[in-house]
Amino acid sequence: VPNTVNFKDSKIRFQFDEYVDRRSFEESFFISPKPKGETTFNWSGKAVEVQFSKPLDRNKTYVIVIGKDLKELRGGNNITAPVSLAFSTGEKIDKGSISGKVYADNTDRVKILAFLTNGVPEDSLNPALKLPDYIIQITSDGMYKLTNLPEGDYRMFAITDEDRNNLFDKNLDKIAVLRNDIKINSDSN
Repeated sequence: VPNTVNFKDSKIRFQFDEYVDRRSFEESFFISPKPKGETTFNWSGKAVEVQFSKPLDRNKTYVIVIGKDLKELRGGNNITAPVSLAFSTGEKIDKGSISGKVYADNTDRVKILAFLTNGVPEDSLNPALKLPDYIIQITSDGMYKLTNLPEGDYRMFAITDEDRNNLFDKNLDKIAVLRNDIKINSDSN
């Protein structure tokens, strides 16, 4: 259930009205920040159970995004914009957000990568080597909105993720970087 607090489970179940292309769901599923361990998908008809192999961090807000590559099995129709939902392993859900627009000739594979920079060595904020703390696809008109962010400073990148690995590959991807980091307070937008 979206906006659940005090979440203690190690799995989340999604129930669909239609049969969905399983691979498209698995490639469209993002959780930020990324939990430790592996994430597995167990399918049964029109439902999938997403299982986390290690416990989720305590007192943390997680955001699940189902990207726009998700498609139904029969008609092959994709969703038009990413869908997100938040839950917390603590008593509150973080409320910070960052939104904007990316200007690109082709928006199909563009993702926004956000790194929380608090106490992180500068040389470890490399989108070619480290997975981001938060990630979202942009809509077909270039818009994005990262939601439910904790307080802190964020370094933002936009990449064309041609190989869908959520990392910047200089031989495949294009990249754009904001001039300055963004500071989020408890309820900043």
